[in-house]
Amino acid sequence: MPHHPRSVRALGAAAALLIAAGLTSCSGSDDEAGPDDGEVTEVGTGDAYAATIRRTTDGVPHITGDTLPDAAFGQGYASGEDRTCDLADQVVKVRGERARWFGPGDDDANIDSDVQWRAIGMFDRATEDWEDLAPDGQDLFEAYVAGWNAHLDEVGADGIGGWCAGEEWVRPLEPVEVYAYARSIALNASGTRIGTLIPSAQPPGEADATEGEGAPTDAVGPSADGGPASGPTAAPTGRVGGLADAPIASNGWAIGTERAAAGGGMLVANPHFPWEGELRFWEVHLTVPGEVDAYGVQLSGVPGIGIGFTEEFGWTHTVSAGTRFTAYTLDLV
Repeated sequence: MPHHPRSVRALGAAAALLIAAGLTSCSGSDDEAGPDDGEVTEVGTGDAYAATIRRTTDGVPHITGDTLPDAAFGQGYASGEDRTCDLADQVVKVRGERARWFGPGDDDANIDSDVQWRAIGMFDRATEDWEDLAPDGQDLFEAYVAGWNAHLDEVGADGIGGWCAGEEWVRPLEPVEVYAYARSIALNASGTRIGTLIPSAQPPGEADATEGEGAPTDAVGPSADGGPASGPTAAPTGRVGGLADAPIASNGWAIGTERAAAGGGMLVANPHFPWEGELRFWEVHLTVPGEVDAYGVQLSGVPGIGIGFTEEFGWTHTVSAGTRFTAYTLDLV
């Protein structure tokens, strides 16, 4: 697949925003935030990082560090405690190694996944672009992964409390692998969806021969005049790659001061993300005294806070079901 610098920069920026939105959200208070009770764990490497993790109701981690990397280390450690398998599994995915570890899968699903992600080239691109990532971004990924690895080192693969306990593919991770996964999240409503068509792509003659023989209705087929796909093998408008059928959505409501009884603005974040798997949100509170006091949720395996708030403002995001792709065929000879 050709390398597109502009697209790569956009993906890198999107991944960086997942971090910056949470970890650089400053509070107006210099007091250390967090609850007064709960189970407290001190974690660190003894030289580079140190953080405090305070677990309260339902095990929510309230993480405090003297620096942003310290907080990221604590977040990686706590995420490893709660969601080890999510991140380990997603690294296998973006590296295109599902079939290696899990076999071909039902209807060769794991082989298809590997073909898709290797064609997109997510891991290779992330590796190539790692040195171009801002130093602050590198520091946060390195700290987060160091925390995740520290937890794994303490309990070992056999001591993980999840479905992947004892599996050979559960191993210490590299920062660039988690960076690649963060970039893959930015493609969730775009390239990832159309990427599912890559493994089943066929030359026009072969695709025509499959009509009426169980060809998928959401496959993209060529038109007679070389224009947008149409006919039995074409995806209906808005459904290329299954975008309209994606089982995620959200609502976000911003209420201005003139509409709020208390006289201050209000924000309602209502994501409709799944309750299981890598897209299940994880609640967390991050504090760097005098610099950061942010509470919210984040996807497993990514530093920072994706949807959340500080004392001064809140942020959210939503999903668009707009049509992002138009398929054409070109007569080259």
